[in-house]
Amino acid sequence: MKKLSMIKNFLNKIIQYSFIIITVIFIIYPLFFTFITSLKTKDVYISDPFGIDIYKLTLNNYAKILMNFDFFAKFMNTLIVVVISILLILFLAIPSAYCINTIKRKFIQTILIFSCFALMFIPEEVLILPEYNLMSKLGLINNYLSVILIFVACSLPEVVFLLSIYFKAIPHEIIDSAKIDGADNFHCLFHIVTPMSKAPIIVVAITTVISLWNTFLIPMMMLYEESKKLLIPSLSGLITKHSTSPTYQMAGMFLAIIPLII
Repeated sequence: MKKLSMIKNFLNKIIQYSFIIITVIFIIYPLFFTFITSLKTKDVYISDPFGIDIYKLTLNNYAKILMNFDFFAKFMNTLIVVVISILLILFLAIPSAYCINTIKRKFIQTILIFSCFALMFIPEEVLILPEYNLMSKLGLINNYLSVILIFVACSLPEVVFLLSIYFKAIPHEIIDSAKIDGADNFHCLFHIVTPMSKAPIIVVAITTVISLWNTFLIPMMMLYEESKKLLIPSLSGLITKHSTSPTYQMAGMFLAIIPLII
């Protein structure tokens, strides 16, 4: 019996590690392929798309992009917009999620949670024209504030929904005992709930930052001045101009995802 259990455990470990290895390969290989392709010339890529010859690898594609494209300015534009957006999102979402969980009437609480859940599934393309008209009337077209406000408004339902689920897992006894000792809701939120939810908050923040960084349509519609454009829309335009050079395109794609990898 012991041998059978040992064999079962061994097989289970093999299956688990095999699954992990396959998953890692599926995640890493596209990044590796993008990077290696970006180091090839067009002729080398066409002759052997999947081959790796270290003697034929070159940084010419990156040099061309950095010379012909103001990468660092676009990077800073994106960084500023994304950082301000995520700070505002967390500033609004954390208290909102906590307030939803403090509502004693379960019916109202459920309606609010499911409202956030439903708003998560509204396509970005459906909202872009009303958003553009609103920002135009406010005089915010070609202004970073328009992108930040839209980022915050579109991300809040998802972040509030996720955080409210995480906060719900915190035992009410801890909060109730703190209130008996004289703590108010502000103290409970920032000294009990938030410290106990650091990991979920960080995870939600990272996934939101990745989503905002890769957003294409909103910054493309709101910012038309070249010096104010964000990284992804600008690189998309640059890649489109060089549609016949896949290695050049891969270099641009890899530059765009480097900040997220780091």
